Amino acid sequence: NKTANPEASSVVQKMFYNFFSSLSYQDREPFQIDSILKESGLYKKIASGEDVSPKEIGNVLDVDAVVYGEVTSFGKIFAVVYTDYHAGLKARMVDCKTGNRIWENYNTAHQRDINIPTNPIGLAATVVEKLILLNMKQREDIKVTAFLCMKMIETIPNPSEIAESGPRIQVLVH
Repeated sequence: NKTANPEASSVVQKMFYNFFSSLSYQDREPFQIDSILKESGLYKKIASGEDVSPKEIGNVLDVDAVVYGEVTSFGKIFAVVYTDYHAGLKARMVDCKTGNRIWENYNTAHQRDINIPTNPIGLAATVVEKLILLNMKQREDIKVTAFLCMKMIETIPNPSEIAESGPRIQVLVH
């Protein structure tokens, strides 16, 4: 989490996983991964940004690949008539055996709302509306995060595209 918002990594991780789980990969639930990493002593190292090799993570989790993610932005900008909810994610998938990058993407998403009042009553209504929206912040955070994760997931290659193909059969003799 590279943002000032302590909830950012949790919200983005859950949303990313929701969309990632619909792909053709065999995946593990985030709570299982966290539990295994905590038992092995790797959780704090990874969370603090310490360099832990993909091979070591792969061995501990018994997986072929790992997705690393860094939340680069998350939150809102509020100015009386303008609101911008935003989320940013830098992610990569790495082969645990070779350490080679399988996929990488950096993306941001924004949901902007502009209300330009034409009279004093309209200005008052806009301010009240924005204050109400601030109280529904979590809903907007989830919407912009969902859009971000959808954009990211559609760029991940399918397992069949990255799998090593077996030997090519040239002749079959009976």
